[in-house]
Amino acid sequence: MTIFSHSGLGGITGPDTLRGFAVGVKAGDACISKLRDLGITHLQEFGNYEALVAAAVAGQIRVFCLDEPPANYLLYRHHAEHDFNKAFQLYTGKFHRAVHKGDATTLALVNQGFSAISDDEQQALHDKWMGSKLNVLPYGRYLAYALMIAALTGVLLAVWGAALRREVNQRTAQLENERARLRVLLETIPDLVWLKDEAGVYLFCNQQFEHLYGAREAQIVGKTDYHFVDREQADFFRDHDRKAQAAGKPMSNEEWITFADDGRRVLVETTKTPMHDATGKLIGVLGIARDITRRNQAEQAVRESEERYRVAFRTSCDSVNINRIADGCFVDSNEGFERMTGWRREEVIGRSSLELGIWVDPEDRRRMVEKLRQDGFCENMQFRFRRKDGSELIGQMSVHAIPVDGDECLLSVTRDITEQVRIEEALRQREQYQRALLDNFPFLVWLKDNSSRFLAVNKPFAEACGQPSPNHLVGKSDFDIWPRDLAEAYQADDQAVLESGRPTNVEEPIEVGGKRIWFETYKSPVLIDEHVIGTVGFARDITERKATEEEVRRLAFYDTLTHLPNRRLLVDRLQQAIASSARSGKQVAVLFIDLDNFKILNDTLGHGIGDLLLQQVAKRLEHCVREGDTVARLGGDEFVVILEDLSGEVFEGARQVEIIGEKIHAELVRPYDLDGHQTNSTPSIGITLLTDRETTFEELMKRADMAMYQAKGAGRNTLRFFDPEMQAAVAARTALEGDLREGLKQGQLLLHYQPQVDGSGTVTGAEVLVRWRHPLRGLISPIEFIPLAEETGLILPLGAWVLTTACNQLVSWSSDPAMANLTLAVNVSARQFRQPDFVGQVLTTLETSSANPTKLKLELTESLLLDNVEEIILKMNALRSSGVSFALDDFGTGYSSLSYLKRLPLNQLKIDQTFVRDVLSDPNDAAIARTIVALAQSLGLSVIAEGVETEEQREFLAVSGCHACQGYLFSAPLPLEEFRQFVSRKSAS
Repeated sequence: MTIFSHSGLGGITGPDTLRGFAVGVKAGDACISKLRDLGITHLQEFGNYEALVAAAVAGQIRVFCLDEPPANYLLYRHHAEHDFNKAFQLYTGKFHRAVHKGDATTLALVNQGFSAISDDEQQALHDKWMGSKLNVLPYGRYLAYALMIAALTGVLLAVWGAALRREVNQRTAQLENERARLRVLLETIPDLVWLKDEAGVYLFCNQQFEHLYGAREAQIVGKTDYHFVDREQADFFRDHDRKAQAAGKPMSNEEWITFADDGRRVLVETTKTPMHDATGKLIGVLGIARDITRRNQAEQAVRESEERYRVAFRTSCDSVNINRIADGCFVDSNEGFERMTGWRREEVIGRSSLELGIWVDPEDRRRMVEKLRQDGFCENMQFRFRRKDGSELIGQMSVHAIPVDGDECLLSVTRDITEQVRIEEALRQREQYQRALLDNFPFLVWLKDNSSRFLAVNKPFAEACGQPSPNHLVGKSDFDIWPRDLAEAYQADDQAVLESGRPTNVEEPIEVGGKRIWFETYKSPVLIDEHVIGTVGFARDITERKATEEEVRRLAFYDTLTHLPNRRLLVDRLQQAIASSARSGKQVAVLFIDLDNFKILNDTLGHGIGDLLLQQVAKRLEHCVREGDTVARLGGDEFVVILEDLSGEVFEGARQVEIIGEKIHAELVRPYDLDGHQTNSTPSIGITLLTDRETTFEELMKRADMAMYQAKGAGRNTLRFFDPEMQAAVAARTALEGDLREGLKQGQLLLHYQPQVDGSGTVTGAEVLVRWRHPLRGLISPIEFIPLAEETGLILPLGAWVLTTACNQLVSWSSDPAMANLTLAVNVSARQFRQPDFVGQVLTTLETSSANPTKLKLELTESLLLDNVEEIILKMNALRSSGVSFALDDFGTGYSSLSYLKRLPLNQLKIDQTFVRDVLSDPNDAAIARTIVALAQSLGLSVIAEGVETEEQREFLAVSGCHACQGYLFSAPLPLEEFRQFVSRKSAS
């Protein structure tokens, strides 16, 4: 074996000089392993010698390994015998014998012949056939002479021969290409392919077939099935070969086979086709086997599934039926349907449920069809059906669409729940009666099992535990509710009752929201068949008694900051004064004093300075009253003065109180020196006299408190007397507050929507306005209950409800093309906006409802800007970054500073209706409206006017540059459905 190198290369004389070059070799040659043993691994393999030499001649490689005789011959054929040199001898090959496998006689004769060749003769043979490079020059000359002679004597014969050779070469190349393509095809398909001769001897197989016998094609060809499988299996294969040969056409069968290489057992579909030559003579059998294991498994699973369905369909206790969607007619029904309705299968096939009158209320069927259109199915919907005999039943139905024999059908499964509904209704009523009894019981009631877990509690008990409903406590233990020390004590009491079987009566505390409430508790064992199964408990609130006892023990009757009597002592003093007044006929007066703007002082100068102010106010008050009068501090900046022994004559007594009140006022408005800070403070004073001897402490305090608020309403820094009209207002306000709290719980509030339109009259959105539908008083104006909500703090849950409802409405509109682009403006009160977690509340509501933040506009009032503007800007920026927009409502009526206004991240200014109302008749209002529009334009804000009622007002605003409006000119605030219809009409027009 010799290494050849291109004549342009020098220096390749041995293996060491060969490293770094790509060496061309024929795939499978022995020289590959020899070169790798020498450390030469950069090898490029070719399928045959012809391809190897062709690549070298083409310049793809410059070094190759090949025996000299074929190398010389192939280089000569490519006219490249001078382009490559013999570099060095890699190794010398030995003589090889080629005889038929197993032919020992011939092999012996060949070996005998080889042994008779001497060493000299072997060398001579080697030099002749494998020696030096073929010198083609003299042979070329002789060949040229011969060709010239042949040309002279037989031109036609030469031409014919050349044409014949070209034809043979072309046909040979074509056959080689087709054979290569066929080989690639057979090797790449996933099926097993093989060819046998008529005697069953393998002539060919592909790689997939090699896996079956665990052998290479070269090991399989020339052998029969009997060499690889047992006789029974081989007979089976051979028998099917003969059947195909005898039939003269392809024959197929299914059989299980096991692959020898990995032990896989698969089901194959085998097709055997007899092969004939051009004369029609049988030459063998072509076999193709395809793995159909998965297909077979899938078909089996389908058959089993269908059988299970048939069994389940026929034997189901529930009613099961199939109806065509096209005409509603029954396709099939089971025995459960007959038991439930009385209709036999043969009576309903081809008829619809409407034709049979099965639906009691056709509206139920419409609801079911609508649900199917929306979701494609319905689950556990409850309907009323009519049996064949006319009686009615209640069924729980689930419906799904399925194909049946090419038709779209509905599979309905219905369970008769008539008796279940009746029992549930009876149980529900019974539970309602029991619950009403427990919840209206004046004590706390509970029932526990032997493990001290709650089985039932009444509403007062749940409220005492701070739970929203009794159901929240069922299944829980004391450790889930109370601190550990209390829970351990309660369960110890339970265990004592369970073990003794006797009731106990104890006084024990319950922790509720950090506050301990004392109860007198009675616990008793619950017996069933003389077995204790749990405990029942009753408790009544004795907190006030305990608290009084505790306070008496501590003698805690004075305020620690001012050393004035606190509320408790105040109650005692006032009750004594009322009793004394009843005996003496003298009048008693109560003054309620609140310091104006105390919170601002506290926030600006600090709580320490605020405490100094309270202490100085306390001393000044004590200097203003007589001995025997009482000055008390309720808490914060609120003080109460009780004046006794006033004139029994009403007007004279009132005059005495007024003199003392004015004295107190004059004393409290004097400047204060608070640790170096000179400041002023003013009081608002409310006064009430004891006109009814039966009046309670609470009533007197409420009257004084209301009078104080009247003083604040009059501009602060003054005093006011309580009068009967105020009393009536107090009573009405108290009742309204209670009704509003209940209205929030009962869902009596609703939203109306007032459209907002642009210059073209297109509806761009709406402002949501809350309405209260009182069960007795009907629709209550927001002017009446919104201020009350602000004062009582109910504005917080009310505002949260409005925001949540508005966001949910935006989500509902998002799927309606006519409504999807509308924005909703929601009013936010100053108290609501100042909540520390207001931003989180809004973002959580948006996230929970999935509403689009860009469709939400929050309307703020100018009064919000009076306090802590920096915090307001931070909150607005946080929400605006999420897409929420802002409008400044009632602009021009408040006290907002322009310096603050330009810093606020606003989107819109809203002209208040008080300016719009007289914009045509009052030059001042007209000027203000134009100024607001100009200001909005200079700040890059949009502007909208509210309260537009006439076309003339709208035209004036449009000329002034304000094109967005809302008001009764376009529409009053509308309920939801009427607003939707309004938008639809506007869109249509």
